Amino acid sequence: EKKEKLLEKELVLEEVTTLTGKLRKQAGQGQSDTLALAQKVNDYQARIREVTRKMMASVSELSMYQATAMKLQQEVHLRTTEHNEARARVDRGEPPTEEASREWYRLERDRLARLDAKASAPPAAGPGGGGDGF
Repeated sequence: EKKEKLLEKELVLEEVTTLTGKLRKQAGQGQSDTLALAQKVNDYQARIREVTRKMMASVSELSMYQATAMKLQQEVHLRTTEHNEARARVDRGEPPTEEASREWYRLERDRLARLDAKASAPPAAGPGGGGDGF
């Protein structure tokens, strides 16, 4: 009877050892699977961070372009308004802008000053008849 119990215990031990080996093998595979999965997760997280960084840079660049576009649209609106006002003034027989009026008066004043200076200047001596005695 002791031999039977011993044999039975040996069979149980053998079965437990086999099952333990299988469990250890599964646990080892699970660890390598878990390690591979953790590596993949880390890789994906790194890619997500990189893509997010690039997206943020693109958004910043786009924001700068948008601000420039808005500024240029305002400039176009301002110039269109100025053009329309100048055209309306010309249609009424006025100078296009106050600045144009001031510039015209300045040029006219300079022209008249040159004419006046030319008219009041003594006549220049003809060729060969220099007035300095040499």
